Amino acid sequence: MVLAAAGLVKEYHLGRTLVEVLRDVNLELCRGETLAVIGASGAGKSTLLHVLGGLERPSGGRVRLLGDDLYSVSARRRNYLRAAHIGFVFQFYHLLPELDVMENVGLPAMNALAPAVEDPEDRVRELLTAVGLAHRAHHLPMELSGGEQQRVALARALMNRPDILLADEPTGNLDPVTGGQVLEALFNLVARENQTLVMVTHNADVAGRCQRVLELQAGRLQSPAGGEKICLKQQGEG
Repeated sequence: MVLAAAGLVKEYHLGRTLVEVLRDVNLELCRGETLAVIGASGAGKSTLLHVLGGLERPSGGRVRLLGDDLYSVSARRRNYLRAAHIGFVFQFYHLLPELDVMENVGLPAMNALAPAVEDPEDRVRELLTAVGLAHRAHHLPMELSGGEQQRVALARALMNRPDILLADEPTGNLDPVTGGQVLEALFNLVARENQTLVMVTHNADVAGRCQRVLELQAGRLQSPAGGEKICLKQQGEG
């Protein structure tokens, strides 16, 4: 099991009002599994992703990443676990405008808490080739289209060879053709590196590309079809 959540609760206080965003969310994810989380705008999909990724502490419940309880360990250990095992792709690319494409992609390897990446420059070039942007290596973000910037963001998220990729509406700002190119790169890379993918999307066609789809409704995760998926072990797992 790569990632498991048990009894997740997330609440916010807005003045005197208590808002429940997540209510008793339970989830298990295997290595190499692809999961789409769908739901109405404001349902809490992004909040769920942030909690699963160690970015936002839940009000209750547990998240275990490769055996570590994300919110019981020290802040330093949690930062290490994020840097070493989790990659994030957001709707907005968050590229540093003063750095070129190679420098943006290589940034995660400079995190002092992350495990060392062997031959980081070769890794950057490998990823840029995989997303079709080797010829853009020394361009600045402002010189790229939206689709190209998102592919750079995808390559950056995979720099440290994370075990799990969390993607929040990765094609939300793109037209269908460009979005399709980004998705093709995303699924090809995740499959090649046997990574687990959790993708938040409002697009049913995008969600349908994943092996599994769950809907976040009234703070709870459920199968849109009412079914249940059995987590199969991957080859080589004990």
